[in-house]
Amino acid sequence: MNSKYNLVVCELFNPYIHGSDDNNNKYVNGHYLCAHISRNRSIFEERLYDSDSEDEDAYDYEPHIYDMIDIYRGYYSRFSRNQFINNKTPHPFIQNYKKITASDNYIVPHIGEIMYLPSGECVVIIKTFWIRLIQRAWKRVFHIRKNAILKRKHLNSLYFRAIYGKWPIDCNYYPSIYGILNHM
Repeated sequence: MNSKYNLVVCELFNPYIHGSDDNNNKYVNGHYLCAHISRNRSIFEERLYDSDSEDEDAYDYEPHIYDMIDIYRGYYSRFSRNQFINNKTPHPFIQNYKKITASDNYIVPHIGEIMYLPSGECVVIIKTFWIRLIQRAWKRVFHIRKNAILKRKHLNSLYFRAIYGKWPIDCNYYPSIYGILNHM
């Protein structure tokens, strides 16, 4: 079953790392390059493999996605150390590139849509960004709901509801999941 979205490891294009020419710069600048596409859907299994195996499956072995992440994180830690010690420009137009690549969340598995540019590069449009936005919005709604429930448990609130048939003003608002992303 082929899906529109894949589990990928990707990195921002940097002409100092990946090289560039005038033909591909206009297409690839600002994109995330696809470093690894995981066909292995069991990413939550342990990373156990036998390198001495003479089994046929050993030739079809795909590295675990977290092995690839470890390789790229090691590369970026060495690159950033060398690059910034020599005071070279880290990126031509992304000013906080050093901060982005130094983050622990830079090289992580992403859900992304893979596209091939006219110049031949394999780039990724990251979709986990939307998942994070939804999580953040839900966390806000959940916090408001939790506070409303705590206020509704007070005896004064219960007494007010018994008399007037509605909650007091301070705990009347109880947000729903509908329209959760309207304020973004």
